[in-house]
Amino acid sequence: TFNTAESHILTYGGNNMVTGVIQMNRARVSTVQFGGQYNFPPNCTLTPRQNMNLVSWWVQTSPTSVTVHTNIPVTAVFSYFCVGDAN
Repeated sequence: TFNTAESHILTYGGNNMVTGVIQMNRARVSTVQFGGQYNFPPNCTLTPRQNMNLVSWWVQTSPTSVTVHTNIPVTAVFSYFCVGDAN
């Protein structure tokens, strides 16, 4: 189950290590810092909350953050979901 030492998935309020949003305001890069740290970069999936038309996007992760990149500056919101070995 979640929130146990065996699960390695912490969902306590506010730590944003599993799900959250990334907001971009006329930017090509935006990062959210996790409330804790993973032992290794987690696997994260991004989903735009609006039609992205011809905009390309990709995700980059580190043990402490998730970052969205776009090919052109955009104002957009992305939902993310990350799974990994939480510290």
